[in-house]
Amino acid sequence: MTDRNLQLACYGMSVAPNYPTNCRDITDSVLRDFCYSVASWGSSANCSGVTNADDKALCKALTYRNKSYCAGIANANDRWFCYGAASRTNSYCANIVY
Repeated sequence: MTDRNLQLACYGMSVAPNYPTNCRDITDSVLRDFCYSVASWGSSANCSGVTNADDKALCKALTYRNKSYCAGIANANDRWFCYGAASRTNSYCANIVY
């Protein structure tokens, strides 16, 4: 992933659902779909272009702001991140092991 793609995704998703157009110029098609989905809260995309199961679960959890999608994520740290980000509850973050 290029830093520009990451920057565009950050701009698109950080202010959701206001500016999904920031996702338009992302060159990686999977990240672009992820960004459109999350940035639009599901009105512009629905994570269908995200093929990895764990990434799709995270995409759906963030898109629909529903932590129930996180349960199937295999990596525990990724799962805790998902729970925290999707529910906007930072208490889950303490469970991430570093």
